[in-house]
Amino acid sequence: MTPLNSDIAAATKAQVETLIAATTVAADSVERVAAVQLKAARSSFDDGIKQIKALAAVKDPSELQAVTTKFVQPGLEKASGYAREVYETVSSAQAQLAKLLETQVAEFQKNATVTLDGLLTNAPAGSDAFVATFKQAVGTASQAYDTIAKSAQNLGAMVEANLAATVPTGKKK
Repeated sequence: MTPLNSDIAAATKAQVETLIAATTVAADSVERVAAVQLKAARSSFDDGIKQIKALAAVKDPSELQAVTTKFVQPGLEKASGYAREVYETVSSAQAQLAKLLETQVAEFQKNATVTLDGLLTNAPAGSDAFVATFKQAVGTASQAYDTIAKSAQNLGAMVEANLAATVPTGKKK
């Protein structure tokens, strides 16, 4: 196998491993969100049964407000807890995927530079312009990735701040 072919094979293997890791992160996150949703649905169902029983037991209209008020605060706390759990799961998945992407981009840049340097030493006369253009394209792609990554981090920070401002903090599990 020539050095270029072994480089391509190694890059392909790395891509497959990254794809498997990304798919695993996504599947695990979907599983966690589904579990949170199932738990929330079950809790909501159980609370609904309790509320119906409590309302059915009301004998005096003055009790109605007290019974209704009794269920409002716990319902709000459970809803905010649900939102927090879903957000934390999605945020964790996003961070893991961003780290995978960052690693891939860094590896690609390193491999592209090494490969270009190797080709440059064996390149025919006049190919300097092509190599320079390719290096510039890799640099531009790197800058674009950095911009996207920073935008995603800023968006994540903004969502987290908004969530913290709107969802009262409760007990962390």
